[in-house]
Amino acid sequence: MVKLAQQYRADSIVIPTLTHVRTVLASEITARAEQRCPGSVEAQKKYVKDYQMTISRWSYNRLIETIRSKAQQLGVAVESGFQPARASPQEQAKDIAATYHSRSSA
Repeated sequence: MVKLAQQYRADSIVIPTLTHVRTVLASEITARAEQRCPGSVEAQKKYVKDYQMTISRWSYNRLIETIRSKAQQLGVAVESGFQPARASPQEQAKDIAATYHSRSSA
């Protein structure tokens, strides 16, 4: 991500703020389990458990700290902005632009 920002001469990287991410993920995983295993509560529970084990293995915070460290070395600012999980690419871009504009006007 930092190399990409450097390649395009971006002066900052906006990282999504993951407010209430656990609640949103839990709802999505449960819905997905119901679709994949209709009528079987035990199979749904197993699906949820297996899925949660998979996503708990990577550390978002560690990833963000690595990006911040590398960006600081290269002089690229890192900021946080709200980005809805289920938005279209256009809506996500609009949210990122709003973060940029709020920084620029400050």
